Amino acid sequence: MPSLSNVPSDAGTPLLGRDGSDAHLRMAVHLAWRAAPSTARDEALQARTPWSKRRAHALQLAESHQNMVLIDPDALWVDPPPTGSGFDDGTQLRQRHAFFRELFDLAQRRNWRLVRHGRRPALSELLDRMQPALAPPTLVTDEQHLASISPALQPLARWLVVTGRATNDRLSSLIDASESPDDTVVEAFCGAIGPEALRALRHLSLLREDLPWNGVVGPFQRGGEAPLSLPERALQKLIAAGALLVNEPVSGRFYIPEPLRQRVAIRATLVDPSATTALRTRIARQLQSGGRLCELLEAHRQAVLSTNLELSESTTRFYGSDLASAARALSQRAAAEATDSGRRALYKQAADLYQQIFDRYDDEDAYAWHYFAYNLERSAKPGPLPDDVAGKVRGAYGKATALTDQSAYNPLFHGRRLAFDLAQGKPTVAVFNDLREQLRLTRIHYDPSAASWLVEQVRKRVNRGAAEQKEAWRALCSTMPWIEGLRAPAKATVRSLPEV
Repeated sequence: MPSLSNVPSDAGTPLLGRDGSDAHLRMAVHLAWRAAPSTARDEALQARTPWSKRRAHALQLAESHQNMVLIDPDALWVDPPPTGSGFDDGTQLRQRHAFFRELFDLAQRRNWRLVRHGRRPALSELLDRMQPALAPPTLVTDEQHLASISPALQPLARWLVVTGRATNDRLSSLIDASESPDDTVVEAFCGAIGPEALRALRHLSLLREDLPWNGVVGPFQRGGEAPLSLPERALQKLIAAGALLVNEPVSGRFYIPEPLRQRVAIRATLVDPSATTALRTRIARQLQSGGRLCELLEAHRQAVLSTNLELSESTTRFYGSDLASAARALSQRAAAEATDSGRRALYKQAADLYQQIFDRYDDEDAYAWHYFAYNLERSAKPGPLPDDVAGKVRGAYGKATALTDQSAYNPLFHGRRLAFDLAQGKPTVAVFNDLREQLRLTRIHYDPSAASWLVEQVRKRVNRGAAEQKEAWRALCSTMPWIEGLRAPAKATVRSLPEV
């Protein structure tokens, strides 16, 4: 049976890199779990530990890990938002980028070995500046027509040729004509593998952890007619094609390389979102009573992506900030809801979920504080908010800006805070004086165009406000004419592809 490429037999359980908004949280838990018992380990594994402390503990504990093998490091890498942009979710991206930048520095110091199934240029450039042994992809090819494909997908291309599904010439022409050779190979493979194996691949692609391969396939039975079962012949076909990697001699686990897993999971979610959601719920229920770390993390991830709030909360063992994924989905549904009452109810559910994040898990989560305020404000009926609600919204907006002011100044967060103050009747002169100060700070921290994220929020509120506010705005623009030309996105960026 094929084993994981280039993973030494004495490596122990390798670390598996996986993408996702919670990638840094997940990796911190994996690093702490493998460490010797200590107070730092205990804190790093507690759900209530804020990210700042969890991050420090995880990196400290990782210093003791020698001869570690990290698979799919490219899946962990994320470029930081460009200067002056990405303020809707940039706080999370910056946290993730900083953490993995430090982790790769540590990997170089501790002589970790990397198995790269993908090739993100930014990570390649970073590794080129580090220890030479880390720099080249560990899966390479001498076949010229496969050189532009991610290493993990090259076996699939060979399978297409060996089994007669495509000729070398045909495959080469398809790859050369494609803007995304990886997508082209995955599309061709999924079209050729057959319906039974494709169904198995789609099911397995939803799994992010490397799960047990020992009479079972993670939450799935091998063979049988149960809802969570996969035909053995389909599994063997995927193994033979190189789509499913099994590391039986080392740990008795399996996984799909991330460049393939993500593409297949996204397609499965887009083709039949309701079926995918139902399957995620069944997987979470199947794994939630498991005792292995991989099962506990997988159960929670599946529950969150299924948007089953009760299951998401009951499976939260190590961290809860990823509940923001479910809250964000609720908020996006609210924006598309046709009825006022339905829209307000969904915004209130999203606000309640964000509140759980900072109440129960991480009270330093600026993203949760801000979007709690954002959704709670929109959950109310039109007009001035009741005093108690207005106090909660004002306090949460203030908490979010205070937290980001300490780390990475966020003009969008300040813009929404100022817009809320205008809507609630705070004197226009005071709000605009505050705006002048925030414009000054924005231009200190970022390119001047970043001020558009701040100005747009206030401008939109003024346009819906009283004549007195409009007149004050015109007066402000007469003294600062450059702000009239600033235009930011009308709303925060919405993911074009589902998170998997």
